[in-house]
Amino acid sequence: MSESTADHVAPIRLLVLDDLPHIGDMLRRDPRFQVESIDDPARLMTMIDQGRLTCDVCVFDIDLKAELTGFHVLSHLRRFNPSIPVIMLSAFTEGDYVRKSWHMGATDYLTKPILPRKLVKVILDLHASAFRPNSSELVGTSAVMVELRRKISQFATQPHPVLIRGETGTGKELVARSLHQLSDRREAPLVAINCGALAAELVDSELFGHVRGAFTGALTDRPGLLAEAHHGTLLLDEIGDMPLPLQAKLLRALQEREVRAVGTNTVRAVDLRVIAATHVDLQEAIDRGHFRLDLYFRLNVLSLTVPPLRDRMEDVPMLAELFLRKHAKSGRPLQLHPATLDRMMSSRWPGNVRQLESAIQRATALCTGELILPEHLPDDIENMQEAWKKVEADTRPEEPDGEIEVLRDARRRMIDAFMVQYLRRVMSHAGGVVAEAARIAGLDRANFRRLLRAHRIDPQDFRGGNSPAGNGPAGSGPAGQRSGAHATVPDPDEALDGGAGPDQAGAGPARGSGLRPS
Repeated sequence: MSESTADHVAPIRLLVLDDLPHIGDMLRRDPRFQVESIDDPARLMTMIDQGRLTCDVCVFDIDLKAELTGFHVLSHLRRFNPSIPVIMLSAFTEGDYVRKSWHMGATDYLTKPILPRKLVKVILDLHASAFRPNSSELVGTSAVMVELRRKISQFATQPHPVLIRGETGTGKELVARSLHQLSDRREAPLVAINCGALAAELVDSELFGHVRGAFTGALTDRPGLLAEAHHGTLLLDEIGDMPLPLQAKLLRALQEREVRAVGTNTVRAVDLRVIAATHVDLQEAIDRGHFRLDLYFRLNVLSLTVPPLRDRMEDVPMLAELFLRKHAKSGRPLQLHPATLDRMMSSRWPGNVRQLESAIQRATALCTGELILPEHLPDDIENMQEAWKKVEADTRPEEPDGEIEVLRDARRRMIDAFMVQYLRRVMSHAGGVVAEAARIAGLDRANFRRLLRAHRIDPQDFRGGNSPAGNGPAGSGPAGQRSGAHATVPDPDEALDGGAGPDQAGAGPARGSGLRPS
């Protein structure tokens, strides 16, 4: 047989700590693994100290015929490498063993006797979900973090836009950078735009660039941020904070995949992948008229949610060790006193991982010995529970009064009515061909089909001259034209930008084209 793709896949490097050889021998028979077996925990700890540990996954037996146990080795390893997957093995099923394993940073816990196929499956799953380049702060053995890393690895190789949701301080930008680093665009730049900080009077120049002399102060040509991301990735950070007028300009650039610098008529094509991040509930922002529905569909093809730290408290010790090494002066070894860790584990961390790192950074600055004591943590850490309650209260959506609720319902009905009319006109213009209609709308085919289903629109109704007429909003005026006519696609700007109130719903939008045929 000639060379196959499998021949070029590097084997998974396993390190097995067990004073009996059968686990290592069993794994060694699988050609997917390269196994190193060690029966002396002290020797393994020395290897860790000397930086000689080179493996993809560790398998540690807890109960060894030695003074040291697998727990000692796990604790020692986590001080130097918080992210390498570690599977703990034991014949004991007591909850204390399991809890201690999770608390010390184990990735999985299996009870002996172990079925070979189960151990192999766990190793393969962990290796597939383990994170690779520059991901040191996306560590964690919690189920939510393992799933997040799995999705990042899955989504990174796809060309579609990704919407990253998460509270402030959870690490949304790290997720975006990881998606870029694992993609085939990694050699091109990742250009980040803080959407909430874009000034309206400078947005054209910032996003699309300008030529020399285009306006006062334009002394040189500037390509613009979208052009800088050509062949790379565009990160739209805090997209939920972008003002509505800027959303329309951005949408058109993303649809057409081309930019025109200020001061010139020359159009430049851009090839980029879009990643958006937000702490804002975009569905609620759409309901309030603060975010464009069409831009939401453009960005929300693939979706990731970064969990808050309070939902993965088992990751706090590992993160704390990571930040200790990052901020320790001159690399001096520091450890957390158990009482310090207890205080950290009792906090709700409303500022998430960013707040935890800040607390550790302060502690390393104040600590003069080798132990981080409770008094080295910020003074207000004891009040974190109350602070969290305040954050929850401040961020909880206000209950609308009756009049506002009526207006909001009217707005939803207006948007739904408009979307039905809009989708029917696009389908009529495309002669019932979904792929062509999706192209006109500037959406991918799957999202467009989803919209059709949501609004109960059957593409068959628009084929072979069967364009429906007299059917609700679509039957009035030009919406009933056959596909051969040159239909004008309505513009959702006014309805979605809040330019028309519920009392104007009957008039409908009539200007421009945010979603227009290209």
